[in-house]
Amino acid sequence: MSAGKLTVACGPMFSGKTEELLRRIRLAYHADVGVQIFSPSTDTRREGRLISHAGTDLADLQVPFQVTVIDPGEPFAARVRANVRFVALDEAQFFSSTAVEEVLHLLHTRGVSVFASGLDRDFRGAPFGIIPTLLAHADEILKFKSICAYCKSENGSMSHRLVANDAQVLVGARDAYAPLCRSCWVKATGR
Repeated sequence: MSAGKLTVACGPMFSGKTEELLRRIRLAYHADVGVQIFSPSTDTRREGRLISHAGTDLADLQVPFQVTVIDPGEPFAARVRANVRFVALDEAQFFSSTAVEEVLHLLHTRGVSVFASGLDRDFRGAPFGIIPTLLAHADEILKFKSICAYCKSENGSMSHRLVANDAQVLVGARDAYAPLCRSCWVKATGR
């Protein structure tokens, strides 16, 4: 048995991370690879569905998968079915630190490939959740950018919070966040 491959897709809000996750799921499905998808219960926007900010829904892809919603600290590796060769982790920044060991177990012991997508930095620009650690273990890194909401450059690498709330986790979409390039983010935040 060969080891699995860890791919991490990261970047700011609205940069296409979930679109890429959906694309990879569709490819695995058409290649007849067993697929299982996990999403943290922290992300309450989707109610157990995998939908990108662009509006693409897993159901639109005509692939018969359900998203398993788990609490961020809940073990998931033991729930991966025997026939699965591809595990998708959506909004991986919300998973607890124990998820890193579970990912490594799936890769090394079971030969399962894992695709994790999520924010690598929070709205303050600080490393977010387990994404930096997953990046250190990754075989493939996809760093996405967005179009800056202010200057419209294609260098949007930061997630800017539009509402006054200092908590690290504030689930929201365009009502709460805007993607900015670093220059516009520095101007907007005064950092």
